[in-house]
Amino acid sequence: MFLNILDAVDEKLVTNSGIQKEIIDKARMGDIESFEKLLFIYEKKIFNYIFTIVRQKQDAEDLTQETFIKVYKNLKSLNPDLSFKAWLYKIATNATIDWFRKNGKKSELLLLDDQESKFETIDKNFSYIRIETAKDISDALNTIKPEYRTVLLLFYWQGFSYEEIASMLSLPLNTVKTYLRRAKDSVKEVLSGATK
Repeated sequence: MFLNILDAVDEKLVTNSGIQKEIIDKARMGDIESFEKLLFIYEKKIFNYIFTIVRQKQDAEDLTQETFIKVYKNLKSLNPDLSFKAWLYKIATNATIDWFRKNGKKSELLLLDDQESKFETIDKNFSYIRIETAKDISDALNTIKPEYRTVLLLFYWQGFSYEEIASMLSLPLNTVKTYLRRAKDSVKEVLSGATK
């Protein structure tokens, strides 16, 4: 997608928050190598996030590229006190929403059978151990409203706080909490039927 000169970069070193802030600051000042390091850190994560929403590889690649072009063009305007990651995901989310609007498609999410994905719940009365396949989870998510799925993905898989999600999606904080509760309840109900 962009220049790939980052083969020697140690990802653990780059993802350290202090070093990452330094990289972001340099990229904001126009340092292309620092921007490429940010791309190296986040490109796969953004692609996977977008792919779970659009379910088409080519479209996910295009939207990932569009996201990083917007990031590059607007990086200088980023408030250094705000979370770069939340800002990046907001751009990716908005690019995806715009794509659905332009293409007249309804938002559908699909979970990938990814060993790194963690689907956890705070509800201790329900066990996900009996779920036999990732398809059960995918089917369950396909039954809930797209806005609920988006909030669920951002909260559980991307690790954003309620406040960050509210900011990214331009929703009131209580609406985010309600969407997440409804998403969990809906998925739990569908999965309870899948495990019987």
